[in-house]
Amino acid sequence: MRSLAVAFAVLALVSPAEAKKKKKKAKKKKPAATQPAVVEEPPPPPEPVVEEKVVEAPPPEPAAAPAPSVAATPAVAAVYEPAAPPRSRPLVTVRLAERPFWRRLRYRDNLDESLRPSDLTANAIAIDATVRPLRALTGFGVTAHFERAFGVNGSRTSDGMGYGTTSQALGLDARIGGRVGRIDAAAVVGVGEQRFTIDDEGMTGGELLPDVIYRYVRAGADVTVALAPRWELGVSGGYRYLVSMGDLDDVAWFPRAEGAGIDATASITFLATPWLGIYAALDMRRYFFTMNPEVGDPWIAGGAIDQYLGAFVGLSVRAGR
Repeated sequence: MRSLAVAFAVLALVSPAEAKKKKKKAKKKKPAATQPAVVEEPPPPPEPVVEEKVVEAPPPEPAAAPAPSVAATPAVAAVYEPAAPPRSRPLVTVRLAERPFWRRLRYRDNLDESLRPSDLTANAIAIDATVRPLRALTGFGVTAHFERAFGVNGSRTSDGMGYGTTSQALGLDARIGGRVGRIDAAAVVGVGEQRFTIDDEGMTGGELLPDVIYRYVRAGADVTVALAPRWELGVSGGYRYLVSMGDLDDVAWFPRAEGAGIDATASITFLATPWLGIYAALDMRRYFFTMNPEVGDPWIAGGAIDQYLGAFVGLSVRAGR
């Protein structure tokens, strides 16, 4: 009986504790019906941060330097750079040159060797001037030439004798031409004279060397090529029809002599300024003769060659364009 009482006492203690546990479980399972569920909205995304770009102002332009006054600016000499060819033709051209030359006279078929060959070495001063008088026709020009030998040592013959000699040349010609690109060409006609006078009249038995005076009509051509802005190459040549030969066709020498001549010149010119040039040239003049001798003539020879070779340097002055 006592054990039953203990059991009932234990049950009585256990029952209230289990009842409390059941009430707690019921509270957890029963939803709250009286209050609606509140849905929490997500927070709005953060607004993008816009970085403000700072535009830097361009640096101020440097102030333009004030233009110097003409009075305060020192004069500067212009450097000459000629324009590329073709160039305009100058109205006037004057050339002055020193011309050392060598003259050589030789006879052909001198059977009795009585005729004496001779050589002459001398120095000459030459001047020529070209004028283009027509502005509307610049291809037309007139040229005058003059040449005179100074300090002549004298003509020397094969026997070693020397004789005083006077050498002089002059001429006048007209030219008409045109230009194609860098080439300026002209046809030339003119008249001229070249003489060699030998001082041997006092020799016993008469003159040993003939005095020659070559008067001629010349036809030829001149060509000038502009190689570069400052350089020019010139080439000329001509034929000389002799109308007089001095002593050579005289009755005392070779009365039936016939002759003619040719000439050629090559030059190079450097234009230091628009009006001043420096030039150098080679020059050749060659006269050739047929004597046509007959029995009884004072001298017997089949022919002769009188040749002149020169090399010269000079200045060229140009004006008017």
